[in-house]
Amino acid sequence: MSVQNECKVRDLDIILSKISTYSMDRTSKSGSRESRETRESQLQAARRQTIAHRKNGTQDKREGLSVPKLQKRLNKTTNQLIAAINGRLPIV
Repeated sequence: MSVQNECKVRDLDIILSKISTYSMDRTSKSGSRESRETRESQLQAARRQTIAHRKNGTQDKREGLSVPKLQKRLNKTTNQLIAAINGRLPIV
């Protein structure tokens, strides 16, 4: 499934769980029904995309990355984290 569709389905699952924990009046019942319908359509779309992805044999993005590119990306992320930590913590 695509990440975007997975996120939408997950968000709708969270919304539905929150709705079910609170009292059910007419407006929340209709909103709950609409959310369930939306969730199902998003889930079906994600499944179709996954099937199409498998049939096409699309390569994973990670396969195109070389070791030097990965090392450069790791160093950049590490340096950003170190800078953020040093900026927030006092020097003792």
